[in-house]
Amino acid sequence: MKCVISGYGYVGRATKLVALQNNIALSDIEINDPYQSMSATNWQHAKYHYVCTPTPLSNSNSHDVSSVIDALSVASAAGFSGITVIRSTMSPLDYDTLDTADNTVVWPEFLRKSSWNTDALNPLMSIVGGNDVSEFMSDHYKLPMQHVGDARTACMAKLAINSYLAARTVILHDIRKTCDALQINWNGVKATLDSDPRLGKGYWEQPGPDGEYGFGGGCLPKDTTAMSTLISHNGITDSYAAWAITKNTKIRK
Repeated sequence: MKCVISGYGYVGRATKLVALQNNIALSDIEINDPYQSMSATNWQHAKYHYVCTPTPLSNSNSHDVSSVIDALSVASAAGFSGITVIRSTMSPLDYDTLDTADNTVVWPEFLRKSSWNTDALNPLMSIVGGNDVSEFMSDHYKLPMQHVGDARTACMAKLAINSYLAARTVILHDIRKTCDALQINWNGVKATLDSDPRLGKGYWEQPGPDGEYGFGGGCLPKDTTAMSTLISHNGITDSYAAWAITKNTKIRK
């Protein structure tokens, strides 16, 4: 089973690890990344095309999917006719701008840049969206996946998760600072939060792994901003996502 990976940053590298884990031979994996002078040649025989190109924020504070469009265009021109798997992050409205086939799969990544290799093979969660994902899930059987609906649903779920985590992080900042000011045992409060099944397990630390309060990194700020734009596009003002971004800017000064 041959495949092509477009984009060879840490998402592309993580995808290669998963392909190898699921018995795709190293010799059957090609990389297409013009920025690293890597070109695939076996497009016509590839079953999967994994799109792992970066989608930074655009001037309109949504995801810039131009690299995804370019990757799809290159594949089409080269005669690829297999299953496209999009790992690049984007909103449902961004997805609507793409020229995709009915069998396209959206498989969002939930990778931390500092531990992408561990996260790739031992994910906290893995979701997939598409009209027909049965063949994809069968070929990737060693990675438990949850089918959440169509491709647009998977796009939305990724943004919802990251923006929710970002907002929760900002709330935890206020709780932690108040505990410190009142000389209350933060660890006791944190343990209580963690024990409540309604709130979810883990991710209660403030400061975070970077030693700073609020949220940082490459994903949460970008995806929360994009979610704020998506929400406002649908007529909702003063959203939780917009509040989280504004509050976080003050926290991390």
